[in-house]
Parts: sequence; C-alpha cells; structure tokens
Amino acid sequence: MTTFHRGLIIIDPQNMFMPLTDSALPVPGALEDMNRLAELIRKIQFYLSSVVVTLDTHPLDHISHAVRWRNHEGICPSSFTSITAAEFNQGQWRAANAEDAVWQGEYLTRLESTGRVHTIWPTHGQEDAWEHKVVQTLRHALRALEKNTFVRVQYVKKGMHRDTEQFGVFGANVPFPNAPETEINQVLIDYISQHNEIVFAGEASSHCVMDSVNQFLTNVPDADWRKVVVLRDCMSPVPQPPGGPDFPALAEAWFAKLQAKGVRVMNVADYEATIL
Repeated sequence: MTTFHRGLIIIDPQNMFMPLTDSALPVPGALEDMNRLAELIRKIQFYLSSVVVTLDTHPLDHISHAVRWRNHEGICPSSFTSITAAEFNQGQWRAANAEDAVWQGEYLTRLESTGRVHTIWPTHGQEDAWEHKVVQTLRHALRALEKNTFVRVQYVKKGMHRDTEQFGVFGANVPFPNAPETEINQVLIDYISQHNEIVFAGEASSHCVMDSVNQFLTNVPDADWRKVVVLRDCMSPVPQPPGGPDFPALAEAWFAKLQAKGVRVMNVADYEATIL
C-alpha cells in the first residue's frame, strides 16, 4: 500500500501579525484565519505527515526598519513609506550609516528590477519577544498534534539577514552577495516537494504567503503545482496603506493566477470535506 504524505506549511502565524494589543503589524482577519486553521489541524491531525511553521525574524537594524534610513533632514521615515532608487540617488533618502550606503542604493535598484519598491515596516520580528511567538490558539493545536501523533513541527526562521528583505521562506527578495542563507533554499523545497499534497496557510496572503508559494512553484516541476492547496480563508492580506498599493486586490489577483496554474485555492470547509 502506498502511503499518502500530506505536508502543511504555515507562514508566519505570529502574534505580531494578529490584530491584538501591542501587535506591530496587525493584519485584519488574521486571528480568525488562525482559529480556523487550528480547528482544521485538530480534525485532520492523523492525516498530516509533516508541518513546517515559518517565523519572521529580524534584527533591530533590519533594512525594512526605519532606523536604517534618513531623509535630508536626518529624520527616519514613517511606517509604510516607499523608498525608490531614484529618491535615494537624488538624496531624498540616505543610509543612516554611511558604511551601508553603497549596498542600500544597490539593493533598491535590484529590488525594483523585480517589480517591487522598498517598503518601510514597523519594527517587528524581534526574537524572544511576545510578538515573535506563534499565536496561542494555533500554538495549542500544534502542541496537541505533536502529543497525539508522530508528527514533529519544524520551525524555520526567515529574514534574519540585516541587509535584505525576505517575504518568502525559501529565499530573500534580493540575495545578499556571498550570503548563501539569502539564496533559494532548494533543500527545503525538495523536502516539501516529496509530499503528495502540500497545503499552505498563514499571514499575509499579499506578502509572505504569496512569495513563499510563488518561490515554491518556480523551483519545482510544473507537474507538482497540482499538489499545492492554498487555504484562502486561513490567510488575509495586509490592508492598503493611505496612498499605497491595494494589497487586498493584489492578493485576489494572485488567487486567480494560482487557479489558472492548476493550484487548488480552497476554503477550509471544502478542503476538510476532501479528507474526512
């Protein structure tokens, strides 16, 4: 008898992304997403072969934090400010530390070549802080899973290199020179791709989940795309900042693209019905 292997990949289910008091980057709907996911895990725990949980983890002086940047008056940017390569080259923004100036200018240029513009986020991802922990409801479900089954949850930190942003778990947005930890993690991709079914959930659909899924699809054979399930009601988008990109609309467009590629985009109830 052939064993069916089902892997669950949970992206950044941490307190900092929940709409809770003192959360750094609250995503509306995230708490309900994780409650649904926790209940699903309880119901299908004996049908899971492995679980990978990613943890967004940044040093205080991470390139996405305001402390790395100054305007011409020496003032740090506010959260959700976009900084372009042109603005940097014109002196509207500069590196807070002169030693970082060459790389930060190059980083902005290389990032824009991928179709993105650098965003300043609230300081977040501080290891060993409350915000870094997995949200309680899901944490309890994962502990019960480990207690009741042979599955051991694998926790993977991402975004720890100070000089590059990393949304997707499999690699940084712009790899840093001579830093292999920022390159595509093919070992992790190969491990996950061994499963017959690969289920993605987590926060946020417009950023870290989107990049993680896209990185995975880009680095596996096209035939593996049909293994992937995206639980759309176990993820929510970052809200649109004033005058900024419409992240919810980008997430909806992404769901449609996934379905066109053969990826199953499902709600929990429908997915649960395929198992139980």
